[in-house]
Amino acid sequence: MRKLKAWLSSRWISTICAILIQFFLLGAFFLFLDRTFEIAHIVLVLISVVAVFHLLSRNMNGSLKRMCCILILMFPWIGGIFYFLFGKKKTHPASYRCVVNSSYLPKVLRYALSCAYGQLCDHTQSIYFKSEEAFRESYLKELSKAVHVIYMEYFILAEGQFFSEILDILVDRMNHGVQVYLMIDDIGCIRTLPDGFEKKMQKLGIHIHIYNPLKRVLSLNGNTRDHRKITVIDNHCAFMGGNNLADEYINNIKKFGYWKDAAVMVKGQAAAWCAQLFESFWNQHAPEPIHNDCPISSVQYESDGWVVPFMDDALDEELSALNIHLFMIESAHSFIQIQTPYLILKDEMKHALMRAAKSGVQVQLLLPHVPDRWFVHEVSRSYYKELIQSGVRIFEYVPGFNHSKVVLNDEIGLCSTINMDYRSYVHHHECGILFYQSSVLDQMREDMRKTIEQSVEIHLSDCEKTSMYVKVFRTFMSLWEPLL
Repeated sequence: MRKLKAWLSSRWISTICAILIQFFLLGAFFLFLDRTFEIAHIVLVLISVVAVFHLLSRNMNGSLKRMCCILILMFPWIGGIFYFLFGKKKTHPASYRCVVNSSYLPKVLRYALSCAYGQLCDHTQSIYFKSEEAFRESYLKELSKAVHVIYMEYFILAEGQFFSEILDILVDRMNHGVQVYLMIDDIGCIRTLPDGFEKKMQKLGIHIHIYNPLKRVLSLNGNTRDHRKITVIDNHCAFMGGNNLADEYINNIKKFGYWKDAAVMVKGQAAAWCAQLFESFWNQHAPEPIHNDCPISSVQYESDGWVVPFMDDALDEELSALNIHLFMIESAHSFIQIQTPYLILKDEMKHALMRAAKSGVQVQLLLPHVPDRWFVHEVSRSYYKELIQSGVRIFEYVPGFNHSKVVLNDEIGLCSTINMDYRSYVHHHECGILFYQSSVLDQMREDMRKTIEQSVEIHLSDCEKTSMYVKVFRTFMSLWEPLL
């Protein structure tokens, strides 16, 4: 009973209840007007019709348009009102950076430089982590070396053994004069962190900012989340990838079998640019600006190919994460391999995968066999049949949940925070690192090979065994894909 009371009184539940109450009260008010006054009925229906035409004229994804139009027409007395009150456009145009003398680079790298805040780095040491144990050991080791500043930005942070180890190191480093900046996403952490966590961190001396706090006011602003996972130490060493700071990400606890993830560590020029990306995002959203006087590292690394850290700003008009995935698929000559936990495809992504397979490119998708959210997994599986018919090979990782976000083709490797779904492509702030002519590509290929060995291939016959009830459920859920 105590657990139930604590659950009902939690900020997560109280906030959701407050938003739902406002939603139903507003809907009931306009429904009353619609049923009581004929002129109000006409006006509300006209507003919904105008909303539909306005929606159709917008430059946005077809599936998202379809979903919004259905909702507006299902509830004409409130649909148009909600659209004009809460339908959010991107807040600022895309930013572009000047690219100089890069014609020798593949298109995806040139795009990341010009449209995704990328920086071309060569004097960089890179290590790819295909196991959580190796990531954990290196992560804690590098944190303990911090002398000047530590930047940390994560979608999910949970109290537990892993974060306790991290916090002990942070406190020790702060006692030696190190400044620590921590940014976490409110939705990602709302069920994993206790009330008062922010004040606890501030009391310890950590500069903390919670991105886009969930408020008890009806709004769609909460749909934009910070999905990045990045740590930068002294502008010299950076970690980026799928790992959040919670025990399940390093298999201290097992909720969905073995948790498989991927991350990279870069040292040198690429790490310095990761620090710049963090600082620009922090200064844009946090009230307290960063004044980083950390000296430039004197360590010089030999060139190991080209490394391009980049980010996708969810608030601008450029769908950088989607376009980088598309460029990697379209530029593949003989193969494209993708590890992703979710497969909720925008139309252009689905057709790009199918075109590549039909053109003779070996397309391999690696997904989890054990899902973290069963209904999302069913939506992912709804794409299997059409993709397999086009020649795409699909594998499911049998030991557990594959959370890796890795894309690899003949020339380029990508380790990022980007899922193959609407949320990552449209609603989330994301980041990643592209590798070209780098030894990291060999490490990625080996990881892909071993992951496939531990996976089961899905065949067309498996798709045809799907029951009618599951097919109906998948069809229903497909209407709401832009929200998943």
